[in-house]
Amino acid sequence: MKDGFFSGLVNTEFCAMIAWPGLILALCDGGNLVTIALTPTDARITSRAPACGANWCHPAIFGGRVLVQDGQKLTCLEIARK
Repeated sequence: MKDGFFSGLVNTEFCAMIAWPGLILALCDGGNLVTIALTPTDARITSRAPACGANWCHPAIFGGRVLVQDGQKLTCLEIARK
């Protein structure tokens, strides 16, 4: 992967990330939840969805759900891996 490719991929000030085999789940400061597929030579966004408001929080995953938090609320989202 070339230098700076990943940092420019999401285009945000802050992202809290959780790594899975071949995948990164990122909660960005604007509240978007992004999945990024990884290979040894590439990274590509596979999904992007609004999950909460502006934040600098880390998401948590448990039992097929992801928990995200902003300054107003805690949100539980069901996720599926294809």
